Amino acid sequence: MAFDPTGTVTVVYDKRHLWHADERGLFTPGGRDAVVLAVGGWRLGLGICYDISFPEHGRAAALAGAHVYVCPSAFAAGNEHRAEIYLAARALENTVYALFVNPVGGPPHRLCGGRTAVHGPDGRAIGRAGTSREEILLADLRPGALAEVRGFLRMLEEHRTGT
Repeated sequence: MAFDPTGTVTVVYDKRHLWHADERGLFTPGGRDAVVLAVGGWRLGLGICYDISFPEHGRAAALAGAHVYVCPSAFAAGNEHRAEIYLAARALENTVYALFVNPVGGPPHRLCGGRTAVHGPDGRAIGRAGTSREEILLADLRPGALAEVRGFLRMLEEHRTGT
């Protein structure tokens, strides 16, 4: 949820894709793929954890005008390689910045392994945290990079739906 300075809810995002019985037994999936939050001139497409595994989720955010696809997560230690592949793919195929946030540690039965990362609109990693301790990751997101990459890679512009 996002709130304005008066405390009014401005954006609500409910996780769209639930992780197996672990989550399906506790939660109901959200009904919208594209939820975008505006912050300081940037449009952030929202996802949570397993949502990053679905190309159409990131695409819906990009088609809704997202500049950045943001996916805070809890990928179990040893599985961060999947998130790295997903993140690079979501960035490249949608020509957006993509941000994966993953903690280090957690309960002994479900440790998370970090590897928070930011990928540019061309899919390249522009920042990556480690796996052994919590870190603050800073990355320079340039609005001009979106236009530059989209001038060459036109997937959003040339995206076709249906058969």
